[in-house]
Amino acid sequence: MARNVKVVTFSFNPVSLKDKPQEQSITDYEIAWLKKNLDQVYIEKPDLIVMPEVCDLPIDLPLTEHAAYYEERGERVLDFMKSEAKKHHCYIAHSAIRKAEDGYNRNSIQMIDRNGVLIGCYDKNYLCPWDGGEVKNWNCRCGRDAKIFECDFGRVGAIICFDWNFEEMRRKYKALKPDLMLFSANDSAGFIKNFFAFDTRSYFVSSCGYDCPAEIIDPMGTTLKKTTNHYNYIVETLNLDYAIVHLDLNWEKIRAAREKYPQLEIRDVGFIGIVMFVYHGTDTSAKDILKEFDIRSADEYFAASREYREEYLAEI
Repeated sequence: MARNVKVVTFSFNPVSLKDKPQEQSITDYEIAWLKKNLDQVYIEKPDLIVMPEVCDLPIDLPLTEHAAYYEERGERVLDFMKSEAKKHHCYIAHSAIRKAEDGYNRNSIQMIDRNGVLIGCYDKNYLCPWDGGEVKNWNCRCGRDAKIFECDFGRVGAIICFDWNFEEMRRKYKALKPDLMLFSANDSAGFIKNFFAFDTRSYFVSSCGYDCPAEIIDPMGTTLKKTTNHYNYIVETLNLDYAIVHLDLNWEKIRAAREKYPQLEIRDVGFIGIVMFVYHGTDTSAKDILKEFDIRSADEYFAASREYREEYLAEI
């Protein structure tokens, strides 16, 4: 059964303080600027909004003033995001530095639900070199693990910026089987994010600052949309009722499935022997179609190959 989720993601640089009125606090100025950006997307009626990494830290605030800013800010920006999520009945993935219970900070994605409730945090696992950056300037410590947010539309994972360099994160999320991965960053991650989507069998939504485009990628690793110089956000409706299938031994079964279910879309990027089932109907699901026609998923196909190899090696 089709499970559609409308996603909005941003690409913008942090706010500059050069035009801030002297009598206005940095936090108030920051909130007004974030609201201006958010207000332009509510016309889309999104289910989920994804923000860039550390989106509430002014770009030109001196390093020596970061600690004082975070102390003055407290949870006011988070509270603002909560009120926006509740008012517009959408999830917001808010990326910011937060203070943890141990007294140290974390570089986090804070997931807020449609009722304005914080349902969890993903803490960046891999920080930039520990002699500076997040550790020295922001007093941050590493997150411990991967994180899945159980949303009303599906399972959502998250990574932040430097995390993309580490296959350990990809392996963890592959085991957790998210429907959708979020990537808040201040760099692009290049083609790696496309492979991250393909390898984890999940949609991948990036939200970036510092002149990097935001992108929405499907589980085949295909970029569906990216921001341009005209708008600093993109919106896309994603159908989370999908399955990744290997073509070997499945050709006739897939043809039979297509004949019975005209609303079954087959996405083929070519040359890898793998396709994506996306079901747009309401009477069954992509995974149920696999069961009905005894179609192996790509991962089941590869598992069978591994099993054969182990049996063969055990005999020699």
